[in-house]
Amino acid sequence: VVTQDVPDREQSARTKAGVGLFSRGAVERGAWRAHMIVWRGRDTLKAEGDTNYLALRSDGSVFRNVRDYGEFGLTRHFRPAAGVHVLAAFRLHRVEADYEYSYRIVGRVRLRH
Repeated sequence: VVTQDVPDREQSARTKAGVGLFSRGAVERGAWRAHMIVWRGRDTLKAEGDTNYLALRSDGSVFRNVRDYGEFGLTRHFRPAAGVHVLAAFRLHRVEADYEYSYRIVGRVRLRH
């Protein structure tokens, strides 16, 4: 992945390019899916996207040249009734030396006329 941050088009010297490697692998068995994401980026400065992948701190300063991010997730699919699909996911995130977790539950019901 190649990024380019252009904070001011009239001052091209402020433009900064970055590069990153994104890898993702997943394994599914029955109703379970496990995935792993690894990101390593250098100077990936963009206003868009997930801040875990970027080298920009919330106060606007640059983190450092290299940014590391990893994620492991486990997802379970349920089909409790015809036309009903429920997904429950748990994820462990690592940004540099900090660990966090997240989870989500998504439901989808198919409606017919």
